[in-house]
Amino acid sequence: MSKILTVDILIHELKKYGTRVAIEDGAKKLTYSELVTKVASRATYLLQKGLTSADRVGIALRDDRDMLLMQLAAVYAGIPVVSINWRLSPASQVHLAELFGIKTILTIRPTTRNCDLLYDKFCIKESDKCEPAVPFSLTPIGEHLGGDHICMGLLSSGSTGHPKASFLSHKVVAERVQSAIKSPYLLKHAAGKRHLSLLPLAFSAGNFFALYNLSVGNTVVLFSPIFDSNEVTPVLSEKRIDSVFLLPSHLLDMFSLDEEKRRIPSSTSLVITGSAPLNQEQRISILDEITPNLCEVYATSAIGNITYSTAEHIRKKPASCGVIAYEASNFEVVADDATACDIGEIGHLRYNGKRLPSFIEGCATKIGSEGYWDGWYYSGDLVSLDIDGALYLHGRKDHMIIRGGVNIHPQLIEQTLSQAPGVVSLAIVAKSHKVLGHVPVYFVVKDQDFEESVFLSFCRDKLSSHEVPDEIRFIDQLPLNSWGKIIRADLPIANN
Repeated sequence: MSKILTVDILIHELKKYGTRVAIEDGAKKLTYSELVTKVASRATYLLQKGLTSADRVGIALRDDRDMLLMQLAAVYAGIPVVSINWRLSPASQVHLAELFGIKTILTIRPTTRNCDLLYDKFCIKESDKCEPAVPFSLTPIGEHLGGDHICMGLLSSGSTGHPKASFLSHKVVAERVQSAIKSPYLLKHAAGKRHLSLLPLAFSAGNFFALYNLSVGNTVVLFSPIFDSNEVTPVLSEKRIDSVFLLPSHLLDMFSLDEEKRRIPSSTSLVITGSAPLNQEQRISILDEITPNLCEVYATSAIGNITYSTAEHIRKKPASCGVIAYEASNFEVVADDATACDIGEIGHLRYNGKRLPSFIEGCATKIGSEGYWDGWYYSGDLVSLDIDGALYLHGRKDHMIIRGGVNIHPQLIEQTLSQAPGVVSLAIVAKSHKVLGHVPVYFVVKDQDFEESVFLSFCRDKLSSHEVPDEIRFIDQLPLNSWGKIIRADLPIANN
């Protein structure tokens, strides 16, 4: 076996958990022994279709065990895999295939003429159809391809609306799994622990949290990602769930429920959230009214989990998104000229460690935006560190507004003004100005209690003079992606 730990070796070693249940998908249960056999069979199926380690395969299946098994099978066969949201139209799937060099897409969608002209597609309707009677004897990738061979591409658009993909090697994926296993925050280690998977398996968090829990022998309980927040507590109780990843939008929606329905059962001893930052009032309210077992994660698709914020940390530093718990010495906060920032100074977050993607396709080329410069990966986030090492998010570099030479950080202002009377939500974008360069425009979703004079008074009390809005526009709802992040490019003046 290769001395380099690669993720396909991790998959092969799952069989050590034997008859323990690995995946529970409705009434269907799959033991770890059955899981490894089915993964090997599907890997054989992909190889028999003519796919090789030089190809890229897209997988766009529903969020059930077939999706998870096919993802693992591609990894096990050494075929670089890109997971695609099955809800996308065939034309959108083909567009992603063109952008990222995907040869074949496994999809449940009907084949259209447009897709036929571009790519060989085949449908998976019954799992038995992709299980040869005699699977190939597969050699771990670490032995014949090496740990640096590309394992997977993780799609992401964040709030920009422009698709990009971080391509990770087998060695790096294994390192990300190992870092999660070593974390004292993300997993419950014990036989029989049950993790509820509510996130789409095409998303990196959904994919990786399933892999994290399988790696320690937990049961991954699959449940449809599209659900009403009213279902959260009953599902957690009925399925006897120990841990779950809930989006911030799930948690915030629960405040509209009766007190009894919003309270997550104490038996669910780990509630992870992430993807879009909460503000300090929301964090405290979730601890007080929904669950005391909250763990907030700040992560990027490119390098995975960066900070963790437990209930204890949130109580002490509610404005922080946590501390860097793994490879802290490989992270830096730097100014535009790459010099180190002082404590409390806002700068670019950059990283150079063992979890770096091999390359990123479709990312921006501007310094400070997400991508590589001088051997460092820049997340594109503006952050600061306090004297205790707690990290604070100040928004995205490409969202920052420069008004007459003064920096305005929209995310900080949005968090502050979310507490203003009558404000449901708001977003701030730049508008061109002949003299000042840019000025902020505030898009506000209001309720019946909103009064513009009260709002402006609140702004003058809480903000610096250059942050007070020159223009307010009212909107019925903000454009959000499936993670709950604001898509600023879809706001009317974002192109300015």
